[in-house]
Amino acid sequence: MNLMFYIHIALTFTFISYSTSIMINFNNHENLFELSNENLTVQFNLSNGQIISFNYKSQLITITNETNYIFINNFLIDSKGGVGETPSESARNNGRRALSNDKLTSNGNLTNQFSSTRKINTVDQAEQVRELTKQMRSSDFRERLNGIEEFQKLCELETDTAIQSLVQIFDGFNDCLADMNSKVVLKALNTMHQVIPILRDALSSVINSALPLVAQNIASKNREISQLASDIIDTAIDYIDCGVLIQPLCTLSQNSNLRIRPEIVLKLANVVPRVCQRKPKQVEIHLLPTYWKLLSLLRGQNSTAIASSASGSNSLNSSIHVLTTALYIELGSLLIEKASSSSLVTPQNLQLLRELCTNINTE
Repeated sequence: MNLMFYIHIALTFTFISYSTSIMINFNNHENLFELSNENLTVQFNLSNGQIISFNYKSQLITITNETNYIFINNFLIDSKGGVGETPSESARNNGRRALSNDKLTSNGNLTNQFSSTRKINTVDQAEQVRELTKQMRSSDFRERLNGIEEFQKLCELETDTAIQSLVQIFDGFNDCLADMNSKVVLKALNTMHQVIPILRDALSSVINSALPLVAQNIASKNREISQLASDIIDTAIDYIDCGVLIQPLCTLSQNSNLRIRPEIVLKLANVVPRVCQRKPKQVEIHLLPTYWKLLSLLRGQNSTAIASSASGSNSLNSSIHVLTTALYIELGSLLIEKASSSSLVTPQNLQLLRELCTNINTE
């Protein structure tokens, strides 16, 4: 492999990087290397770096012994590996004639070979997913750690493959989030924190099962695990459509461990400004019914005591007050109207809500 091979690759990368993602294929058996995107595919001979052919917008141009130069998006490439001085005009013309006069075939052997290579790669990717999922379910914690590491690499290097296989992967990954070994849990949480900005809304298909497992780690006595679990939910709110997050957060706000519920309610309050105007149906179906139930937990409390507790420790009362404030800021008097028409809100709770909203107005 000579210097021209790397020059060819650099020039080709320069061209196709202006478009979408680049696909790279090796075929060691045929001694071929391929770079491609949706418009251009260039094939090289691995042994000498020469360009064998390129396929531009579904037209396969084979490089023959008579073809000295080809032009790709104004870049001059010597197909024989001898790039040097700017060629003569006749050489340029030969190159242009080669592009226009060479036979264009769509069913050549090379194209079929690389089509097979892509199929093999797809099979390899499926096997990779099965293997890392198997690792995450291993009885050996070191294997589980390796599986989690492979999942993160897959997300970073082959994001599309990871997205296509998320449901399958999370069947194993969720077990790691609830693992008995703190090292495995910490590794899984770190990975989750890293991949959310990469996968974003693609996580919608698995977030309902993963979020409760993340949340329960907030109750961990390991401060690093507890803080990381809390940070993951904040990151999810930043990167995942909150219309997807609202249901699991509402469920957790009602049913989670009492040790973590105050913090989950605060997370729910953070979601309120992002969904009240954009997702009114979600607010009606999930958010308000959850709030009515939380409001009932304040039974026997007066608004002054609740308001003063909001500035104190992280109690459930103070979290509910923060949620009340967030809802009232977004909905205004509509919040009280909705409460008045709900069978879940008792007259006592309705009066408490009115008092809380009055206090918010005076703050």
